[in-house]
Amino acid sequence: MDGGGGKAAHRQAFTLADTLITLGIIGIVAAMTLPVLTKKYQYHILENQFKKQYSVLQQALLNMQAADGQIINNNNYPPQTFAPKFFKQLKIILNCGSDGCEEMDFDSANGNYADLTSKVYKTFNKSRFAGSLLFDDGQAMTSDAAFIMINHSVAAQRITISIDINGYHKAPNIWGYDLFTFEILNDSGKLVPAGTKGTYYEQSRNTRCSLSSSDKMNGITCSYHALSDNNYWKNLR
Repeated sequence: MDGGGGKAAHRQAFTLADTLITLGIIGIVAAMTLPVLTKKYQYHILENQFKKQYSVLQQALLNMQAADGQIINNNNYPPQTFAPKFFKQLKIILNCGSDGCEEMDFDSANGNYADLTSKVYKTFNKSRFAGSLLFDDGQAMTSDAAFIMINHSVAAQRITISIDINGYHKAPNIWGYDLFTFEILNDSGKLVPAGTKGTYYEQSRNTRCSLSSSDKMNGITCSYHALSDNNYWKNLR
């Protein structure tokens, strides 16, 4: 008999089936959200690496300018002279020469180096392998795992520096994700993202960082968007 005169309280416990259903729902939700969270985390890391490596490249150019006593640009450095001096300002663990590390193909029927295509790097929308025209005048790997590729174009009168911010042997190896291209302005010697006003690719800054372009150079101006668009890294797919 209940001493308080009330009815006995009934306690309802979870059954095994209830527990399994709950765990199943949690598992489904986790399976749906975990890949998204993982990607966001990976892109956050890449964003930080991108900003860090851009700063490293800028500082190396400033040091080179101070050492040589002149503006670093296409006019003051004939072909084959820029890369060796520039690499001395970085912590290089492997100098690949002109193009000794990055694997590339070219159209043997055409026989034109303008048709060079990477075997490793893909364009921004991942639809094809990227053109390697800008990767073949000096390559080196740094102590912090970055992979740098130089191009010195006499015809276009420009020097470009492309950098794989997390290394040649680490995914995703996609232009605009972990591969970015910068150009040295001839008038100031300043290193700016390809696509910036005054650079060779200024007019194609939108079409060469596009999800719909089939251009083999699609991705070359993504460095511009990565620095100027606050939502760039959030919108990567």
